[in-house]
Amino acid sequence: MSKNDFADFEQDLLALAMDVKKKESRNFIKREGSELRKETKNVYKSKGIGTGQGESKDVENGFKRGKPYMYQSKDLSIRVYNSHPLAHLLNKGHRIVDKNKNEIGFVVGYNFMEDAEKRFQNKYFNDTQDWLDELINEHGL
Repeated sequence: MSKNDFADFEQDLLALAMDVKKKESRNFIKREGSELRKETKNVYKSKGIGTGQGESKDVENGFKRGKPYMYQSKDLSIRVYNSHPLAHLLNKGHRIVDKNKNEIGFVVGYNFMEDAEKRFQNKYFNDTQDWLDELINEHGL
């Protein structure tokens, strides 16, 4: 394959992505976001945080997938987050203070969001490759 052939292929692929981006790309990102949300919830459960009752159950049910958006005006992205007000404290850890605001300790976080991200990276990479292969084959490139 010469440089000109490769440049033509690159232009065709870019044009295809721009045509399909509005619907298929957004749907793909939504599906992957949902998968990441499930993975994050599974990691949270596997860490054994709380007893599965009360506030720990509320945190477990607080995992959400956002809407697709353009990150820095060039990359289609989606975020997974937890809407519960204590989730970030469980994830990152927090200080323990007394009523006089003196720090008396620190609770180490469980880092369930970061662990889920690490576990999901390979699956996302493989899903993206499969989706791109399907897209290329479907549109004859």
